[in-house]
Amino acid sequence: MVYRSFSRPLLLGATAFALAAHAAEPAAPPMWELSVRSDRHSDPVPLADLDSDEFDRLRVRSGRSLAYIEDEIRASRTQGAWTWSLLARSSATLVANRDALELAAQLGKLAPADRDRRWHTEVDFRGFSGAGLEAARAFKVAEAWDARLSVQLLSLRQWREREIDGPVNYDAATRGYSFDVRSTETSSRLDFPFREPFGSNGLGLLFGGELSWRGPQLAVSVAMRDLGWLRWSGIPQDDARLSSYTQSYDADGFVIYEPLIQGQYRQSGRTARLAPKWTLKTSWQSAAHGRFG
Repeated sequence: MVYRSFSRPLLLGATAFALAAHAAEPAAPPMWELSVRSDRHSDPVPLADLDSDEFDRLRVRSGRSLAYIEDEIRASRTQGAWTWSLLARSSATLVANRDALELAAQLGKLAPADRDRRWHTEVDFRGFSGAGLEAARAFKVAEAWDARLSVQLLSLRQWREREIDGPVNYDAATRGYSFDVRSTETSSRLDFPFREPFGSNGLGLLFGGELSWRGPQLAVSVAMRDLGWLRWSGIPQDDARLSSYTQSYDADGFVIYEPLIQGQYRQSGRTARLAPKWTLKTSWQSAAHGRFG
């Protein structure tokens, strides 16, 4: 083949050489990893008592108390900037205010309160479990800056949400409790008469990200995860209001609630937006003593 210009064959030749050189470079082998993670935290009770129904060891403190369980197992394949993972995970988070914990501790005692009390309870529980796929990509933002973005697509096996809110009063003179508490529950395990069939699995779409900076000795990173949505078609839901006044106790001294519960069961598509969880990490590299984080 004859070319009329000298620059064109040079360009084609250089391109072919670059492609050949690139093809000759050995590709970095993929890295496989199997990881198991269990992260548990509890403000109101010792970790050993998380599954206990006893309230005598409740630690009541001001403000809100947090308890959570995060369990995960994953198999990952990393090649270049991409990481693909198959994972199964279970997540549960409980947030309760001081009044709710004080009331639970009081109802767990055999002796009634010695003075009039009023509690405004606020309890928020959310838990789900499922399995799916995660795709993550790492980026070089600047010389000392790195970033990572990820997305999870989960098939949900279980999903439960419960919100409890309302006042509870105690009259020391009559030893009577009065309740006016509202409860909203969404659960894939909720059963009731005439419940219709619903989707056997839900769907979760969750995003994550991390931005990190690394200097000669100091390193800082901020990360967020589980920003997204959960969706389940036709999942059972229960809206109820507990309103009662009681002065009754059983033979062991525990309150008999005698509740008047009004509410309704329903089934509809439920979409919940998840707020992200944030993590801040810092570390300091010391040549003499290693890295502190």
